[in-house]
Amino acid sequence: MIQALTELRKTALDLVDRDELAKVPRKSREVMPRLQVEDRSKNWVEVNLGLSEEQAVRAAKRCLNCGIYCLRATYEAKTRDFLRKAA
Repeated sequence: MIQALTELRKTALDLVDRDELAKVPRKSREVMPRLQVEDRSKNWVEVNLGLSEEQAVRAAKRCLNCGIYCLRATYEAKTRDFLRKAA
């Protein structure tokens, strides 16, 4: 079973064209605004303040540039299906 999972993973990774991926410009993650330490120590308010609309849009565009996460999600779904069938 482990060998089959390894083969499935290898097949999923083969879908990534490394040359095309290298052309995608690298972008930094958006920094999540947080409460100052002094303010955190005085209450139980959420530390992460959330992204602005502009930051959220930039983060989404960054994510959609390469598709690696989507490929990983596909691999994980195929793995779950494989394990269900093997059980």
